[in-house]
Amino acid sequence: MGKFANLVKNEYIKNLKRTSTIVMLILIVAAGFVFPGIVKIASELNDTVYYGDDSTDLVAYHKEIVEGLENRDSTSGITAEEVITLEESKLIVAYNISNDSDWRYNLILENLDDLIEMGYDEEFYEQVLAEEFEKIDTNLTEAEITALQYKAYDIADSIATKKAAETVKKLPQYAAILNILESNDLKVFYDTQIKMFEAEKLLAATDAEKAIVQAKIDHFTYLRDNDVYYYGKLDELDVSMTESNYDSRYFDSYNRMMSAIAVIGYENGIGNVSRNEYSKAKDIVTLSDYMLENDVTYNVADSVNPNESYVIDFWTSMGMSTSAVSFIGLLIIVIAALSVANEFSNGTIKFLLINPVKRWKILVSKYFTVISMGYIMLILLFIVSTIVSLIFFGGSLIGESMYEVVDGEVVATFGLLKVFKSYLVNSIEVVVMATLAFAISTLMRSSAFAIGISMLCMLGGNVVVSILSAMKLDWARYLIFANLDLESIAKGSSSFAYQSVNTAIGVIAVHMVIFWLIAWDAFTKKDL
Repeated sequence: MGKFANLVKNEYIKNLKRTSTIVMLILIVAAGFVFPGIVKIASELNDTVYYGDDSTDLVAYHKEIVEGLENRDSTSGITAEEVITLEESKLIVAYNISNDSDWRYNLILENLDDLIEMGYDEEFYEQVLAEEFEKIDTNLTEAEITALQYKAYDIADSIATKKAAETVKKLPQYAAILNILESNDLKVFYDTQIKMFEAEKLLAATDAEKAIVQAKIDHFTYLRDNDVYYYGKLDELDVSMTESNYDSRYFDSYNRMMSAIAVIGYENGIGNVSRNEYSKAKDIVTLSDYMLENDVTYNVADSVNPNESYVIDFWTSMGMSTSAVSFIGLLIIVIAALSVANEFSNGTIKFLLINPVKRWKILVSKYFTVISMGYIMLILLFIVSTIVSLIFFGGSLIGESMYEVVDGEVVATFGLLKVFKSYLVNSIEVVVMATLAFAISTLMRSSAFAIGISMLCMLGGNVVVSILSAMKLDWARYLIFANLDLESIAKGSSSFAYQSVNTAIGVIAVHMVIFWLIAWDAFTKKDL
């Protein structure tokens, strides 16, 4: 064991004497600054983008719309869609809604078109359409008649929509909207929504329908009781959310409501919810209920993924830093390729083998040194990224945990531990590619060849897998590149259906054994 330790020590000394190794360590430290820095810059840029456009005078803008559409309607007419736009603009002007961040703006856009559609009379539409068809001169050419028929459809639709717009003004639902707009009180809106759904629940025919309505009641009750701002229907929003206007409670409550509806629908055969959607929805409901019952107000999972988070904070920075693990992989490929190949190019392999140490121990010591240096770099990156993230975003959130649903139960994991686990999972690709480079350099005795092939595999492997997956070549699931992203496989979002973590680990293990057998045979049995 002492001889092996000395071999490893010598390997570390040789590696640390290389200028390239020092440069790599500096690059790792730099990466620890760069990735959090990117997140910080993004945060600063996002802080200038608000929900809504304060620079636009919304009232003046919609006054122009009203004037333009009314003038056009008195001459050439307007389309059905423009009829709805006209009615919406009239309300925006009437209640002086000056900014589209105003919750009343969403209220108008989300409800008025639904009410008009509800008041739309199909029989009246058919009647108007028949009258328009009668006006068409049958002596015209077939093409001219067809063009006039298409125009008749538009005219009839427009007239029917105008009638519907006037009809809904007599409905109690319309009066309720006007009352809410007049009060400009968010609680009045929430109370109105709750009363409406309570009445709907009384009319529900089945327990499933009642449960769906109750999920909506629970949503608006939560918003009302906790003074949560109204952002509208998520699927209809196209805005940039920042910390200055973001309230995660609204989105959590909305997602809980939609997920509860999906669960109820699936369990009662209502709608088209798939098994996978049902499973995800059930987990969201379980997690939401847990956080509400335990008064948990922050979940690292909501911020740690830069592609899915609504806000940018300390955990977004830490999540972004995991991307740098692949950068470590590129550096370790270089170290692995140089580890053996340089002994041949420098002519030091003979001096190394003169020592009374078995060849396999020399090989293992070199490999151990390469992999351990990779993990030292990984730990260094984690430490630097954490420190820089604290500098940029403060430490108020550092003690938070990540809450996830595992097998139907909520599991809480300390945030930093969860991020470090992501580092370790991502490091599997680093180890595999380093082993490949190590095997090639041992076999070919060329560092350049080993570096080139390994980097090509690392950078292009996913592209190859994506192409093979698109071509429906299922055997590609057994390629090493299709099994390296264990996190995606665990989430069920890999390139191939029904791919399991256990199978992926098995494929990785088989490839690692093959790489090692190549290196073993080339170093211990062949004439060096």
